[in-house]
Amino acid sequence: MFFNVSGHEVKVEVEKKKIFLSKHSERKLKKFKIHFQVYNPLKIPKTVTSIDDEKKWNVIDSYRYYTEGNPVVRYIFEIEEIEKLNIHVLHLDDLQIKPDYYQEEIDESSDILLIKAGLILDEKEWEYLSDLYKKGPITIKREGISLKPKKMIFNRLIWSKSSKNEIRCALSLVEDKVDHYRQPLGSKVEIENLKKIASSNQGSIAALIDILAEKKVLSVQDLEKIKKMQQTLPDDLQYIQVEDLDDFLKKYKI
Repeated sequence: MFFNVSGHEVKVEVEKKKIFLSKHSERKLKKFKIHFQVYNPLKIPKTVTSIDDEKKWNVIDSYRYYTEGNPVVRYIFEIEEIEKLNIHVLHLDDLQIKPDYYQEEIDESSDILLIKAGLILDEKEWEYLSDLYKKGPITIKREGISLKPKKMIFNRLIWSKSSKNEIRCALSLVEDKVDHYRQPLGSKVEIENLKKIASSNQGSIAALIDILAEKKVLSVQDLEKIKKMQQTLPDDLQYIQVEDLDDFLKKYKI
């Protein structure tokens, strides 16, 4: 068996093969030790590649030993298979869509699934996703990875509307195990803070309107028009809209 290790093609001996289940898909993956030797020490990599099947492996531990004066260095690596996560369709309740980009990871400390995805939606799909965002936990399936349903909650959602009447959005989702996971600060906190600021500003504007009315600067018709506008409540989604999603993601992470 041959591996690419830090740019070196090496022949390895394999021992202590083990099987473990992926936390992403529950597929069976391999873990084992490889032994190989090279001339002169090499930099220990984070990953190696098996040349026969082009699979990538995480190096989770390493050892080396050599004899003084001998250029041959022998290495032992403990490695585990890296699973390829190829999403075909992302199911968000009844919305089914192929993500523009997709990544997921497992928070090892709490065994929680974290998802980040980019979506390009039409008006109808965006309306449906907007309703999902407001309603709370949703059911996720990841066709191509796992069709096992998972309850997840929105952590962040950023969106912009293109000139083609397409809505582009970047979202992050967290598995709904709130008793075991401390959710990072996200859009919900930002929205609440913005509401407080808006409320404070609204109080200042109301006081200004009263002063202008007392001084008869505003007519009765002007006052009625302003009161009608003040009674129109903003939608939470306007606080997470940006002009251009691509530009936003160059500067910030979701």
